[in-house]
Amino acid sequence: MDSDRHALELADLATRATSRDELRRETLARLERIVGLDVAIAWGFGEDEATIAGFDLALWQRFRAHSSRYAGDVGALLEGAARARGVVRDVDALDARRREASPFYAEIVRPAGSCGFLTCVLEVRGARVAALQLGRARRRGPVFRSREAEALRRLLPVLALGEAIHTRPTPTPDARLTPRENELLRYLALGLTNREIALACGTSPNTVRNQLAGIFRKAAVSTRSELVAWSLGALDRPAR
Repeated sequence: MDSDRHALELADLATRATSRDELRRETLARLERIVGLDVAIAWGFGEDEATIAGFDLALWQRFRAHSSRYAGDVGALLEGAARARGVVRDVDALDARRREASPFYAEIVRPAGSCGFLTCVLEVRGARVAALQLGRARRRGPVFRSREAEALRRLLPVLALGEAIHTRPTPTPDARLTPRENELLRYLALGLTNREIALACGTSPNTVRNQLAGIFRKAAVSTRSELVAWSLGALDRPAR
């Protein structure tokens, strides 16, 4: 299935990207091919910085400088996304009258060249880590359709995983571990289950369990929490 292929590509990107901005730029480029978009922004909650594509940085700066002016509409979009399992079309979250009277649309959305957009909320273990807003201009035809929102919704777990990898503390690679074992440590530090790690790696939960057992032996620990602490340097690592 295309969604499985896209998920594997995005998971690979998450582990290869050297910074959060690189991750976001490459992710937006891939999403352009997957769902079709003309303008986009990726931002983290509580951040002043964002990664944008297709429109002027000055619009983001204006949004940040006057965020209270736009908070009502943005909040409605985010809550709409949460109710819609992570992704919502603006035409479903805000009615036409509200969009027509909205300063957010008049001063940010339309100057960015967007005639309709998707808002996505990325969560890890119930905590919001980032949001994406993907816009489409009229030259692409109709606004986003429900099937495109659903295609994006299926990718949310791996998109959230990438954000979490580049937001939370990252385990220090250990020379005694294979590249795959070091990759598993990164996922484990995010609190993912064996099944979730298997989905990210394109393997099976049994394979992940066996690989983790090997890491437990090398690290000389007996629990997942000890292994995470070991990977983050909170426990001494035995001499090589």
